[in-house]
Amino acid sequence: APEDISVESVFGNLSLLLVKNDASDYFVPNFGVNQIGSVIAGEGYQVFLDGPGTQSFSVEGTPSDLSEVISLEAYTFNMLGYLPQECWSTDVVFADYQDDVLVVKDDGSNYYVPAFGVATLSEMCPGEGYSVFLNGAGGLDFTYGSGALANTDSDPIDTKNKLRSQRDDVTPTGESHLIILEELLGEVQEGDILRAYANGKLVGSVNIIPAHLTGEYTLSLPAIGSVDLSEYGAASLDHGYDIADAIDIRLYSKSKGMELKIDRNLNKDYALTYGTGPKMSVVITAEVQNTPAIPTAFKLEQNHPNPFNPSTTISYNVEQAGYVSLKVYDVMGRLVRTLVDNQYVSAGYETGYSVVWNGLDDHGQKASAGLYIYRLQSGAMSMTNKMILLK
Repeated sequence: APEDISVESVFGNLSLLLVKNDASDYFVPNFGVNQIGSVIAGEGYQVFLDGPGTQSFSVEGTPSDLSEVISLEAYTFNMLGYLPQECWSTDVVFADYQDDVLVVKDDGSNYYVPAFGVATLSEMCPGEGYSVFLNGAGGLDFTYGSGALANTDSDPIDTKNKLRSQRDDVTPTGESHLIILEELLGEVQEGDILRAYANGKLVGSVNIIPAHLTGEYTLSLPAIGSVDLSEYGAASLDHGYDIADAIDIRLYSKSKGMELKIDRNLNKDYALTYGTGPKMSVVITAEVQNTPAIPTAFKLEQNHPNPFNPSTTISYNVEQAGYVSLKVYDVMGRLVRTLVDNQYVSAGYETGYSVVWNGLDDHGQKASAGLYIYRLQSGAMSMTNKMILLK
């Protein structure tokens, strides 16, 4: 309970872009907007800083009464403030509400989903706010309770599994969507990477560890969401999904060196697209196929630039993995330069491969200006194209 409950006093020492609550009330100091007014104990607030880096602030006052009732609403993410003066295990905080709570998450894409055994959010601590989505149509009068079991330690095995599986391929934005896989079958091994995409953009990934394959540790994949702050004069954090983007999951196979297609069966009781409903999707079964996630075709692109001097880039791709040769010939059919010499390449790369010809022959001598033929061959398939070397 702060000495001064005004939002200006509590957050005033920060270089702020905006503060908002779960009722869509805003405090935007640079625009003179203050719809929040006073900070309420038990409420959580989402804070966007003005500029990069980390800032700290402190609030002075009297400890909150833990018996205070906090009303949580259905069909929305309630932003819950943390009232206890020490960290508690998340399962202790919600011990009396296991059937009432669907999802609890923080701004670092950590989750507690009791119905599916997800507990990457293993503890809750002072100074943090949490988002809570209820299970069912009714609201909930929540209290933090006596805290008698507050010192219960989280499972160190789960903590170890979390550290082994988590990756940092996508920078958090504070917004996220959880994908839970109840069963992962097919072409999957330890060391592979499960990836989430939105419109071809990587939005999340986790390492596959042995505990995933044995079913000891729930396979949960958090995807990062975009945040649009352009209307407040700030850059948008657009490296995540947009709301209602289609969910696309693939598996990077370490042994095959490519992404494999996943056939999945989504539970229709949860979100079927990113960022909608409880921002959680449940895959009942997912089977990794022994086929590329993105089908590729055998093709040889026109070199660029063309005409060229002194060098040019040739791009190509293959339909199936195998040995590839790419050679340059003159108009008389004589071999001038071998650019790719019977090299093994994998299918499944949408962007394909490329090689640069610097205009030199296989003896290191400058080739004469004129017309040249370049030929791609892989197995029984071949393709040719023409290019011009200028003086």
